Amino acid sequence: MRKGINKLAFLGLTIAAATAATTNGARAYDGAPAVSACEITAKDTLRIRSGTQDYTVMTSDSLADPVTASFDMASKITVSNVVREAATNTHRLTLDASEAVPGDWKLTLRSGMTECTGNVTVAASADTAR
Repeated sequence: MRKGINKLAFLGLTIAAATAATTNGARAYDGAPAVSACEITAKDTLRIRSGTQDYTVMTSDSLADPVTASFDMASKITVSNVVREAATNTHRLTLDASEAVPGDWKLTLRSGMTECTGNVTVAASADTAR
């Protein structure tokens, strides 16, 4: 009788340990790569004007070089360069908004596994708005 109880206790502990390991393993890895998301803040409205211009944005997370930037394709804004300020989460974009479409457009900055997104308001130049 005693051997039966020991076997039963051992079996119960084995099942409990296997269940705990399976449950913890499922939570530890969900099959998706670990991506750190952050937000972009743009204080100024981006003005539509000919030629290249600099535009500054801030990110909620620190990004490492190299940083790439892109707008929704329909915005017709092209980014040619991104300069990261070393001491802050500020980034200066060199871009061409000469054919940009007015509205709120999604901007994405990427650095390694970190992707930052936010909206930028695009409007006609102050000169043409008058």
